[in-house]
Amino acid sequence: MQLPISLMRVLQLTILTMCLLLCFEPAEAQIWPFRKKSSAKKATRDLEKRRQEANPEEVFNPVQQMGAGDHRERTDYIWSASSAATSYKNAGNLSITSPSRLGIGANMELSSWMALNYYAPNLFVKKEHLRKKWHLSTLHGIYSATPGLSYAKNGGDTFLADSLTNAPLIISIKNQIIISRPFYNTLNCNTGQPYLILSGGVAFDFGIPFGDEEIFIPREHLIAPRSEAYSAKGWLITAHVHADWELTSSIIGRATIRMLNSSSTVTPAFEQQTSIEVFFSRHFSGSLGYLLSAGSFDQGTFKIWPFLDICYYFGKKKERERELFKRKLF
Repeated sequence: MQLPISLMRVLQLTILTMCLLLCFEPAEAQIWPFRKKSSAKKATRDLEKRRQEANPEEVFNPVQQMGAGDHRERTDYIWSASSAATSYKNAGNLSITSPSRLGIGANMELSSWMALNYYAPNLFVKKEHLRKKWHLSTLHGIYSATPGLSYAKNGGDTFLADSLTNAPLIISIKNQIIISRPFYNTLNCNTGQPYLILSGGVAFDFGIPFGDEEIFIPREHLIAPRSEAYSAKGWLITAHVHADWELTSSIIGRATIRMLNSSSTVTPAFEQQTSIEVFFSRHFSGSLGYLLSAGSFDQGTFKIWPFLDICYYFGKKKERERELFKRKLF
């Protein structure tokens, strides 16, 4: 049976149209009612839904529009100066009562206690030797209590055997080893960001005098345990255990226990410091806590002070290495 010419033309046009549509969209069938949903549109809708469900007040909101964020934004805020990690190159922080840090190279940083520089100029360099399941680093630095001794003498304090003598030049040296163990949340897609870091370290300090003046430093909390290294009369050993805990995306809890034992003390002294660091933005944070000292001193066995700090973070994390299988691409 032969079909009419008009019906044959309709069938030919229909088949030709179907073939053209399939050629233009080979990956997805776009013909109703078999049209598939675009994966790009579906991903955009899912992203918008998650962004609406997220708390817009969060400082570190992980949900943002594609292309709106910076993949080089810092993510190392939880790693404190008491841990074994170093800052990214050309990145760091400026703090008032905590160490200020600056990354200067591959796994290396400079640090200094800015609040102490007026009385005891100090500079330290930390090198990270191992960065795997365990992190291992060493810290070396120098400091001098000579300016502080001079200010105390001019203020009338009797720390010298002879009040007519000048404060001697004293250079103190610190050598420290630090080990850290980060813990990661398996439910977090950002596997490179730990939620808890436990650290421990041992430091050895000693002073080198450039003079014969006899120094008497009062037996006070915080000062007396470190007086042997400050006055170059002996050595000081400090052992610490530290914890950094991400409570929320913008609040980090930090706690440290230190044991200090010098060449002249019969029993060691202990210090415990706890603080909460709150991030107001990606660059500014404030810390509030306390510092407790325990030991046998002239001021009593225990003494506690409030701890306050303001910190400014700067810099970016380092770029991805431009190489594949150790071969330079650029």
